[in-house]
Amino acid sequence: PAVAAAALQVLPLHGELPQPEEATPAEALFSAVREAIRAASATLPNWPGHRSELVQEHAGILAAIEAEDPVGAANLIDDHIRRAYRRLGIAQSESV
Repeated sequence: PAVAAAALQVLPLHGELPQPEEATPAEALFSAVREAIRAASATLPNWPGHRSELVQEHAGILAAIEAEDPVGAANLIDDHIRRAYRRLGIAQSESV
């Protein structure tokens, strides 16, 4: 847990991902939307506040994984993605 917490402080949010031939399905999915997320993030009026919220969300996801709570982790990931898409204006519909 201490190493994981330290990693959250050091690693950039959604940093460099493996090349497609090495990527997991989740990494490949994120790779497909990475540029849209970066572009939309640049337009946020309060990037430091948004980044702080993202770090907290990532910490919650990691805590659920470390607690071996797959349902909790999945719910937190779903909430994180939907919230980010709404904040960034990437959502295609109100259902996101």
